[in-house]
Amino acid sequence: MTGGFGPIGDVIRTALRRYPDRRAFVCGSQELSYAEAESLIARVIGLLRDNGVHAGDTVVQVRCNDPLQWLVAAACFVAGFRSTSLPPDTARLRAARPAAVLVGAALTAQLAEARDADPSVRWWCDGDVPGWRDLHAELDRRVEARVPMSAPAESVVRLAYTSRGVKPVELSSGALCAVSTLTLAQLDWPPAPRVLCPEQVSGGFGNMVVPTLVRGGTFIMLERFDVGALLDVVRRERPDVLLLMPPSLRALLSHPDAREADWSSLRLVCYSGAVLRPDEIDRAHDVFGPVLCGIFGQVEAPKTIAMATPSDHLSTDPRRRTSLGLPYPGMSVEIQDGQGRAVARGVAGELCVRGPTLMTGYATTAAVADPFRHGWLRTGDVCRMDEDGYLHYRNRLEDVLTVGAELVCPADLEDLVRSTVGHPAAVVKVGPDAVTVFVAGAPGDAVLRQARDALAGSRVRMAGVTGVDRLPMDAMGRVDRAALRMAPGGGSGGGHE
Repeated sequence: MTGGFGPIGDVIRTALRRYPDRRAFVCGSQELSYAEAESLIARVIGLLRDNGVHAGDTVVQVRCNDPLQWLVAAACFVAGFRSTSLPPDTARLRAARPAAVLVGAALTAQLAEARDADPSVRWWCDGDVPGWRDLHAELDRRVEARVPMSAPAESVVRLAYTSRGVKPVELSSGALCAVSTLTLAQLDWPPAPRVLCPEQVSGGFGNMVVPTLVRGGTFIMLERFDVGALLDVVRRERPDVLLLMPPSLRALLSHPDAREADWSSLRLVCYSGAVLRPDEIDRAHDVFGPVLCGIFGQVEAPKTIAMATPSDHLSTDPRRRTSLGLPYPGMSVEIQDGQGRAVARGVAGELCVRGPTLMTGYATTAAVADPFRHGWLRTGDVCRMDEDGYLHYRNRLEDVLTVGAELVCPADLEDLVRSTVGHPAAVVKVGPDAVTVFVAGAPGDAVLRQARDALAGSRVRMAGVTGVDRLPMDAMGRVDRAALRMAPGGGSGGGHE
């Protein structure tokens, strides 16, 4: 379902032809105009087609973060190929069943065996490497300059993997067009924006390229995230939009030179992937000013479920400051119970979504449950919606306990423990109605008893209460519950007081 949206390729072609002389991409010393970007897309399409790649075939990139990374993806969007990016993992490469693979020169030795295993796959690399076809040399020899007509909106043109890398999400051309349209409508874009993205463009922030081009702006990239390099680009390019995942944002905010940099050009700092803590929001305001924008989505609904605006981050209501924000216009959101029924405002349930940006499905159904129920995408995220329509994230569904018909969220229990004993805590599900509680700060027995008593009326069974020096965190800064389950006292056998 495309929701009535046309092909994303038409949007790309129109934007590139509207501003031919403007800078489209900057990455280090490399700059590409809009006309040069269109020519590269056309040449990639011609190269792949002349080598037997057809609509519906998969094109894999195992390459660095550079403008060509996105331009190859754009070529796939136009031609109807399936674009995906993977790490240098031969098993995942085989599972993707590619028709063509584009490899970074530094990875050729690592992937030579995989290349030789299937001669039907077309392989190129970045540069003159013995035994490999030189991607850049072959593109330079081609003369196409105009992007051809686009594949239909219903064509699947993107395979994007979920965070655990096991579920390849199929996204249609029409869905990607809807993502760009809703993103253009929802964000307060400056005219001709200078958008700085130090994250991988093969990830979710790659969806910000088309809106940048439609607005006649410049998309500024880094090959890899580095705070020093980012600050150099800020001084040189004066960006007005900055795109960061929470780990990169935290690294930037903790850098001693960040506060001294001139951020006065910024209109928006967009982050995505996790909710920020109040102290992190305050620190970001001190450094950047009141320009924070939180974008929430999933690979299955790319960055288009909810948004917390700069004014939300300035709210005097602490709950609103750390909310996911309001649902995107054009997307339908409902909090449902286990039977697919809408729950009342303020009640925890699974966040379910409908709208034109949703995936077509998973490329493989092996061991993957159907994520749709009655037309709703089940996100697996447990949230509450307050009386004003704001979404508040609590936990992943697999971490939540069911007591009778009620969902009991570890995050709520953790808040209760923290308010009672004054220590951070993590509540880990070890059975349908059983938890182990981890209290940080190496607390004594008295504090552990207080933590147990705090949850006495919660109707969950206590398998144990354990003190730890600190709580392990994942890359996004969330409690790593999987690591805690493996820790002493983390299983259903109980802990100690």
